[in-house]
Amino acid sequence: MNRFMQGLFILFIPFYPFWNWIFSFLTPKSFGFFFSLFLLPISLYCLAFKKGRYPNYLYLFILFTIYHIFSVFINHIKPPDTNLVYFIFSDVNVLACIVLIIVETTTFTNSFINKMNQNIFLIVVVSLIFSLIQIKNPLFFFTDSTSPDTGLGYIDQGRNFSIYSWINYHSLGISFPIMISILLSQYNNDKKTFKSLLIVMIGFIVCFLSRYRFAMISAIIVSFQLVLIKSRNLYGRLSFLLLAIGAVFGDRIRYGFGKSKNYFL
Repeated sequence: MNRFMQGLFILFIPFYPFWNWIFSFLTPKSFGFFFSLFLLPISLYCLAFKKGRYPNYLYLFILFTIYHIFSVFINHIKPPDTNLVYFIFSDVNVLACIVLIIVETTTFTNSFINKMNQNIFLIVVVSLIFSLIQIKNPLFFFTDSTSPDTGLGYIDQGRNFSIYSWINYHSLGISFPIMISILLSQYNNDKKTFKSLLIVMIGFIVCFLSRYRFAMISAIIVSFQLVLIKSRNLYGRLSFLLLAIGAVFGDRIRYGFGKSKNYFL
């Protein structure tokens, strides 16, 4: 079971946006719906045969998800033309519960962690490439299916979402900085300062091109992960600090082109 679940996570979790994209050609239903249904019996098996308790956060999250689902029905805000099974199992909180139950039951090996980190690095580089392409072609690999009423409006505002519109429009500001943080934790010594700087730069470029303020703030916060590491020398800390400051001022200058001087005040 452990080996099977580790292989499943390596294959599906880092490349989740691309699986959503592939499934869009096969069915109008989201990949998350099928993924939830596939993992449901595994999570139930884990619940039934788990030895010992799950972490407290998981119990609280399960209760929150139950409350979230019931509140939709109590307040009558379920879309009337949506199938009940699809509505429940396409919900991101339900999928997160199912995945976390399996995660807390699985023992992960060092080999899995190394392979997952390699896949995360790959997806971070792909995110950068897609973000740069979207400077010239904002609709490249973009979908408005997650929110048809607002999707194209975001594009009109000059925002780009890299690969993350295939999850939701806020995923870039949440999921991507977490992946950057995971990678930075692998390069937390002075011998790997260049690799750390490269990862931070990719994080800044992707987040700042999105023009989402919370994504930009997330990138800056994640960069301070390395500034505060005790094992890093003063030169390394200053490098990351100057990079963060430069990214902020660079973004202000980029936005300020063609505007009045009062814009910078």
